[in-house]
Amino acid sequence: MASAVVARGFAPHAVRYGNGRGRAVKPATAPSAKGAASRGKGTSCASKTTLTLRGKLVGLALVALLTWTGWSFVAPQIAQSSTGTVRVVNYTVQPGDTLWGYAAGITPDGQNVSRTVDQLMRINQLDDAALEPGQHIRVPAE
Repeated sequence: MASAVVARGFAPHAVRYGNGRGRAVKPATAPSAKGAASRGKGTSCASKTTLTLRGKLVGLALVALLTWTGWSFVAPQIAQSSTGTVRVVNYTVQPGDTLWGYAAGITPDGQNVSRTVDQLMRINQLDDAALEPGQHIRVPAE
């Protein structure tokens, strides 16, 4: 039975065949080009990667999320800022009246007074909440 023995004094790729007593040395050879080509376009290790069911589901969820995100940027959206018509009446500001004080009086309990102030400023096209006696403002009818 023949055994392979690494020869002393030779390159590590050289292998001596036989019992080690003066036999011929056969150098190790590189893979042939034909063998590499048959494995797939010159790659030395061809492997096929497959996804598990979990991987496929994660990939599908990622594609769906990216599609939904992209569509939300492109799709037209309807503005829903319409609060309906507000019936208003004219009010003449009296000495000592403030917009905050008036808003606090007409704001329902538990609601935010600052929103009512913002609404009054928007209705009257005011830059700030300062009022002057004798000024006419429009306020929501109660």
